[in-house]
Amino acid sequence: NAEYMGYVLRLTFFSMSNFASSSHCTHWLFSEEKLQEVRNHAYHKLAEKFNRSPSPAPMEVSQTPVKSSLVSAMFTPSPAPSPMSTTPAGAQHMLSPQTKTKFDLVTPAEQVDFLRFYATKIVTICNHFKFPPKVMAASIAYLKRFFLHNSIMEFDYKYMMFTCVYIACKVEEVVIRLEDFLKTLGLEASALTNVVNNEVLLLDGLRYQLIVFHPYRPLTGFVEDLTQAHRLDAGAVEALSQRASSILDQSLLTDAVFLHPPAQIALAALAMCANEFNVDIDGYIQSRFGADDNFEELKRRIAMIQRSIQELAENPIKMDEIQRIDAKVLKLKGKASDMDAKVGDEKKREKEERRLRKQKKKLERLKREQDALLGFGVNGEKLDDGEFKLSVGSLSASKRRRREQDAPTEDVQMQDGDAV
Repeated sequence: NAEYMGYVLRLTFFSMSNFASSSHCTHWLFSEEKLQEVRNHAYHKLAEKFNRSPSPAPMEVSQTPVKSSLVSAMFTPSPAPSPMSTTPAGAQHMLSPQTKTKFDLVTPAEQVDFLRFYATKIVTICNHFKFPPKVMAASIAYLKRFFLHNSIMEFDYKYMMFTCVYIACKVEEVVIRLEDFLKTLGLEASALTNVVNNEVLLLDGLRYQLIVFHPYRPLTGFVEDLTQAHRLDAGAVEALSQRASSILDQSLLTDAVFLHPPAQIALAALAMCANEFNVDIDGYIQSRFGADDNFEELKRRIAMIQRSIQELAENPIKMDEIQRIDAKVLKLKGKASDMDAKVGDEKKREKEERRLRKQKKKLERLKREQDALLGFGVNGEKLDDGEFKLSVGSLSASKRRRREQDAPTEDVQMQDGDAV
């Protein structure tokens, strides 16, 4: 009814107004140029780390098979990979970062494609558990946000994926025990430790900013508003909502989550399917937002979102390419672990050297004090009576100063009325 529709719209636009002051809007929305800059910075930082180390020795990498029909199916290559490129149009400039390295590192564009593949696995997991769309949206956002500043060459992306889903369930108040979650996926007991250990890493990588504004809520408000404007029957409303929701599912796999507010993504999804239901979506957008000063910018952004979703459909994932990147990552991970171990050894060595230097200074000081008490000079020569008395006096004064510095400060008992 009209009262309910008004409530939904108020709820939708209230959530949109909250979005402007959220950490999502403040810290996780970028321009296309800034987003690419952030990705390149993470790549350059890792390239410099690898460049400081010697060339890697060849290493054999073996993977323990996962004993689960669901998880195994998730990582099994499709029998007929598409011949089309996995790199969306507009992302070609990411393929050749300027930092040169002696290692075959995963490029920013390769990481984008690789994470897109794992985002589809999150969709599979959430559909299997029948989690609400908000859990799926938050899980994928967490995965994308974490690896925006970090590399898949440094962290276990498979267990991080499971951790993202589990943390999203907590944040969105979907109750599931971690043991039950992993058991259903068919993972072994050791997976529990890996996921728990990843929790702190994930939270730190997200800067503890866990609120994700997803496009499904504004979609509900827009559909209700369209229903009243076009007098759609219940069946058409349900079909329109489901079709637009499926488009939103696809949008989660693009960079739209980093580039556009959720309400704009919801409008773009509606615009892509409204013609199927004889809905004048252009007229609706004009009537609702035409008076806004930023209306032309809104139309431009809606067109951008539509293009990104269309490019996603035109460039399906190539499993042979994903397998190639996966093999590269596993090889480089071993090298990264070796480098971290070397850095740890170097820090231990520096700490031991500082301890030895401090100990040496202390022994030299004690030797000087002993020589002074016995009447010998710096070079071991015997001191006359006047020099001996002067040396002992200086030593006593030095000892008193050290005792005064080391003495504990007495607590002062304050009385009522004393100034603080």
